[in-house]
Amino acid sequence: MAQLVREESAVERLAPSPHFAIKAVLFVLLGLLGAEAFWRSLGYMPGKSDFIHFATQRTAANGDRSAVALIGSSRVRYGLNAHSLERAVGGRHFIQLAILGNGAMPVLADLANDAGFLGRVICEFNPAQWAAVGPDSKLPDALAYTRPQMNGAYLETWLGEHFREHFSFYSYNLFTELPRIVQGKPIADPERPDRSVVFHDLGPKINQVLLEGWLRGTDESAARIKGANSAQTLRQVHGFVEKIRARGGDVAFVRMPVDGRLRVHEDEAFPETRRQIEGLRGDGMLTIDFADMGWHFFCPDGSHLNTPETERFSGLIAAELLNRGFFK
Repeated sequence: MAQLVREESAVERLAPSPHFAIKAVLFVLLGLLGAEAFWRSLGYMPGKSDFIHFATQRTAANGDRSAVALIGSSRVRYGLNAHSLERAVGGRHFIQLAILGNGAMPVLADLANDAGFLGRVICEFNPAQWAAVGPDSKLPDALAYTRPQMNGAYLETWLGEHFREHFSFYSYNLFTELPRIVQGKPIADPERPDRSVVFHDLGPKINQVLLEGWLRGTDESAARIKGANSAQTLRQVHGFVEKIRARGGDVAFVRMPVDGRLRVHEDEAFPETRRQIEGLRGDGMLTIDFADMGWHFFCPDGSHLNTPETERFSGLIAAELLNRGFFK
């Protein structure tokens, strides 16, 4: 019995006291508060979650016959400005649903298959991402966020995105932001209410680095979609468009500008581009190719329009769609 008492006493001595746990929690909280104070002292306010922002915009698109969804890749986020389009086209509500690093097809499918969406769509035609959406295709993360699931992975994402909305230390990475802080460069732009992104021309050296990345990405995309069935994609797209038209809406396709070496490289990497565009037009779908517009559009990094060019291109697209009766 004495031996048992001694063993129990030893366990009690080894077990952490409640006071230790409380101190540990307070220490962690003070550390987090200190980190938050540090970031805010540098002018960094909590970054907005694009997942939450996308979900809000996606919900706003439903039930609104005046809605015009803008869908596609970063080229649409940078190159089609919702406010510019609304100024040019009265009575329409332009909603930015483009997703960085992703093509338009998954969002087009989502809009087409949702009976609550009653509006129109301006959809990017991007030869690098022009492939049918299969049953096993992975949804872009922002779109997946709009479909709540009762599992740990979704809950973790949900908590992380809401945490990001309120705490600066969670929104920024010291390693990536340190050069900006040391050099006294402006803080990155906060998320805009319309989800449009402003391109900041950081000069030839940075643009060259970006360009090299886009060139490599073009080659990777060309290899990935090699052998894709263009006829199957066209049939699927036609089905999406017909669903939207049946509810009183419509879809217009726009090939966004590319410039310089990247334009030449994409033309070589995707030789079917012209045939695919003609296939859309031949199937009765309004399609605008920047290459047919008779203008030069300046993209400092080859892939994204400069801010003044965004205003000009958005205005030209609005005028073209108005002339073709797209908004009637």
